[in-house]
Amino acid sequence: MLYSDDLQKAFPDMKGFSVRNLKYMRAFAEAYPGEELVQQVVALISWGHNVRILDTIKDQTERLWYTQQTIQYGWSRNVLVQPLRTAIV
Repeated sequence: MLYSDDLQKAFPDMKGFSVRNLKYMRAFAEAYPGEELVQQVVALISWGHNVRILDTIKDQTERLWYTQQTIQYGWSRNVLVQPLRTAIV
């Protein structure tokens, strides 16, 4: 049985426990191991923004830059996608 199935059964009123989303949660935890960074910067943007950045940018310094730009300029996910397309992966 999958962890996602176990979580969905344990928390039937909650959403977001798909296999795909759990993989993103794990990638997020590995990408941002420092609790302070997550609380100060990364938590200020939506989960969707974080997923887009995680999918595209592997370097932590670059991810932080895109996160800060998103916060500073109020980038929507559609706007964020444009500079990510030109990013060096």
